[in-house]
Amino acid sequence: MIDVVMVGHLGDAAVASVGLGNRVQFVVLVIATGLSWGVGVLSAQYFGAGNSQKIRHTTLMAAVFAVAAFTPIAIGNYFIAETIVSWASNDQEVITLGEAYLRITMPSLVFVGIILSIENALRSIGQAKLPMVFSVVAIVINILLNYWLINGGLGIPALGVEGAAWATLISRLIHLVLLIAFLGHSKHILAPRRDDYLALKDGRAWWKLFNLIWPMMISFGIWSFGTLVYQIIYGQLGTDALAVMSLLAPIEGIFISLFFGLSSACSIVVGRQLGAGNFDQAWQVARNFILVCPFVALALGGFSLLLKPLILSPYDNMPEQTLMLANQVFLLIALGSWIKVCNMTMALGVLRAGG
Repeated sequence: MIDVVMVGHLGDAAVASVGLGNRVQFVVLVIATGLSWGVGVLSAQYFGAGNSQKIRHTTLMAAVFAVAAFTPIAIGNYFIAETIVSWASNDQEVITLGEAYLRITMPSLVFVGIILSIENALRSIGQAKLPMVFSVVAIVINILLNYWLINGGLGIPALGVEGAAWATLISRLIHLVLLIAFLGHSKHILAPRRDDYLALKDGRAWWKLFNLIWPMMISFGIWSFGTLVYQIIYGQLGTDALAVMSLLAPIEGIFISLFFGLSSACSIVVGRQLGAGNFDQAWQVARNFILVCPFVALALGGFSLLLKPLILSPYDNMPEQTLMLANQVFLLIALGSWIKVCNMTMALGVLRAGG
């Protein structure tokens, strides 16, 4: 998301290529979210039951699964990146930039799969501030690296879109290293012990995790692939249309991420109550989330409309036609997000918590 904003001054082709690359990554990222959601649900139930060892086992298995599942995807993408980008655009500049961006950034999704699993486990045991702190640090590092590598300096030439890609890869790697180092140094409850690696041989534990995550990973994957199809359609309309949807993707992404977080919180709180056997309280928590979240989405949508001039100000140098279309689409995003929020809260927050 940050990459799209920070390449805005490079023109429509740069914005379109980075936006398209991010949308391709988004498919894998959302599938990884399905994996991490399963970790959160199981960890919350184990936490409610007071079983910390099984929380470690689940988190460790999810990390191994992420490496095994996403490494082949990253390798395969290297060879078909140009084909993927060409589905959405006939503009040779967009294809060239998008191919380079994808080839550099896709390996970082292996890191993200591990990060998401660990962070959701942390949230499930009531330590939501830790993931936030590490995420903020990673974002700051990404912004600084973006500014340096996109524009050049300190002996490094201006790399443009490729600079944004390298900044994303490096910042995600640093994020993972810092997170693992913290868990190990602090002897955190999630830091695996030697005996925990034996859980990787437990077929029943793998089956329990897989039986929970596969519906989420598939449903998340289908939904996210649908968003990629939209992006491909926009690309066929022209580079201007693709650029508009790309520059608005970070704004929509903030909405989605925020309510993914609320849905995750809902699933964790409900899961804890279920794990502790408090079924009436679990129902009450679920009902409150279902009622409150859509109103919060509407309020934030209205507030974002008030801030629209400020939000779109980084793109002032874009063509006037592009900005006019962006304003119209912004209105639809701001006022229509509550519908998605309803679905997310009920499907991801409530139903998933019960397995």
